[in-house]
Amino acid sequence: MKTINPKTIKKDLVTDKYVVGHVMTKLLDAGKESGIHISESFFDVGSHTHWHTHPNTQILIGKSGSGFVQKKGEKLKHIEVGDIVIIHANDIHWHGAGKYDTFVHIAIQIGDDEGNIIMPLTESEYNEVDNLNK
Repeated sequence: MKTINPKTIKKDLVTDKYVVGHVMTKLLDAGKESGIHISESFFDVGSHTHWHTHPNTQILIGKSGSGFVQKKGEKLKHIEVGDIVIIHANDIHWHGAGKYDTFVHIAIQIGDDEGNIIMPLTESEYNEVDNLNK
């Protein structure tokens, strides 16, 4: 058994290879020995991922603020505190904060993958968050 105090885990800045804006992440899991990757991501206002995939299912749990998630070809969805989003393996998707609020989520994945970046989210695609805020 291993106990991890999240207060002792340092935050890492996510590079622009993966995101637009300022995003910090903390690795909350026990490391490669667990076979499960658990992280907490902090999205500043306007920050979001690029379109990407994961080789296994990813689960997002809204922790604070509010954010958005979208699977390619489907409608944009709003995420609030406590919402659980299940993103299936290889689904092309993005997630992050809206234009007026920060967003924090917990991400749970099988394995320690960094995701496969497909393409940047366009400004017009991101601007769809305005339509859900009305």
